[in-house]
Amino acid sequence: NGKLLRSLKSHCAAIICLNWEEDSHVIPDDHCHTSKYEDRTSRFFPPAPKVPRMPGLVSGDNGFMDDGDDSFEELSNSSHQRFNVLCSGDKDGNICFSIFGIFPIGKTNIHNLTFPTSSDGAERSKRLLNASIHKVALSKDLCRLIVMCSGDLVKVVDDLDVIHMAGHNEHGLHCLALNTAIFWNRKNELHQVAQQASNIEDLTEVVRASLSVMSRQWSDAMHTFKEKFNSLSTLITDHGLDSSPQEEFLSLLGGARTSPAVHQFLVNTLGEAGVKRISKVLCGAGKELQRIVLEHLQISDNLLHNNTGF
Repeated sequence: NGKLLRSLKSHCAAIICLNWEEDSHVIPDDHCHTSKYEDRTSRFFPPAPKVPRMPGLVSGDNGFMDDGDDSFEELSNSSHQRFNVLCSGDKDGNICFSIFGIFPIGKTNIHNLTFPTSSDGAERSKRLLNASIHKVALSKDLCRLIVMCSGDLVKVVDDLDVIHMAGHNEHGLHCLALNTAIFWNRKNELHQVAQQASNIEDLTEVVRASLSVMSRQWSDAMHTFKEKFNSLSTLITDHGLDSSPQEEFLSLLGGARTSPAVHQFLVNTLGEAGVKRISKVLCGAGKELQRIVLEHLQISDNLLHNNTGF
């Protein structure tokens, strides 16, 4: 998922290769029962809300977003059914591992690896210099990572990683097998944590988007209000009054005599149609804010409290 990789910023260099491996095995426990994590949140809480739609967008219109929220959610939900790991390698030699392609669980660099080799009956440690990754692949059981790379295979002569460059260096294409058995051994724990983190991330996005939509709704309503009422300040000044629009309306509500400026504003500038329009806009914005709080924000907040234990 290129959009996710760009947003995560796991790599600082260009990504050369990707490998997405889904686990097809089920680990039995000591009693030969399959061990699988089950999220029981839905038994105690209503379904998680979706991200509210931004005002002004019709159905199917996503504004300037690359992908729709619905399609992203479908991708997210389908990918969480099975434990899977995305392995990505960049031109700087970094290899990153992410559950569901979202949550980083490990990182290594082929330039920092030392590995034993045997030749002429002697054990030696070697490293790769000027290495470039060509391809990475996780085994089906997630226990091994195969890395195809090119570079100079050189000897490490002591514990300080001093490299011996003299003599014949093995330059060419190399195949490395790295032990990634921890992914298999801790598969259930990683799966559980990633699913829980994914739920929290989705709920956090709903909260963020809900607040953004609420801010947009109220901002639009206030823009309409100020657009109609800005002329009142000018009328007050033209009539030589030393007061603010707020003070004039407070006096009107208190039963005082209507000033010429307010009378002119209400009768000629705003009019009955303008009052009805502003009332409709503000009332609609208030109802929409209440709906978002009840249907999106409050439910997400309760689920977040449950998932995080706060």
